[in-house]
Amino acid sequence: MVPDVKYNEAYISFLFVHPEWRGAGIGTFMVYHLIQTCMGKDVTLRHSPTNSAMLLYQKFGFKPERIYFGLL
Repeated sequence: MVPDVKYNEAYISFLFVHPEWRGAGIGTFMVYHLIQTCMGKDVTLRHSPTNSAMLLYQKFGFKPERIYFGLL
């Protein structure tokens, strides 16, 4: 996560879970923790909407916006 103190924003650029550990809730925990860490900031996920983790991001309220996701 990249916080931008000047604009009260944060960007999630990369989130990886080893293929053998996918489906164990690790990605969910990481996204939850990152969002909690940045409470009060606008959080944007810089990721392709065709990414296989799209359902994970949508569980947290991220909505597709062009090629990126933004937490609305």
